[in-house]
Amino acid sequence: MLFFSIPSPVSEILNQKLQITFLRARPDVTYIVEASSGLSADSWTTLATNPGTLGQSVTVTDTSSNSKRFLRLKVTHP
Repeated sequence: MLFFSIPSPVSEILNQKLQITFLRARPDVTYIVEASSGLSADSWTTLATNPGTLGQSVTVTDTSSNSKRFLRLKVTHP
């Protein structure tokens, strides 16, 4: 099995909107950015699936006007 280092996702607030930036590094996995106003398992909605270009840094911005938001990056392998 091959292992290599990938930078951790970074979140920040820009123009009063929460965003997450990550490296879309591998073609054999699915990258899903989800958002929620709470942390319960059934409260997450998908903002983007495989956004951006493979091999590039990708930024996804949550456009919700809700003042309490969480973002997460799910990475799955078939």
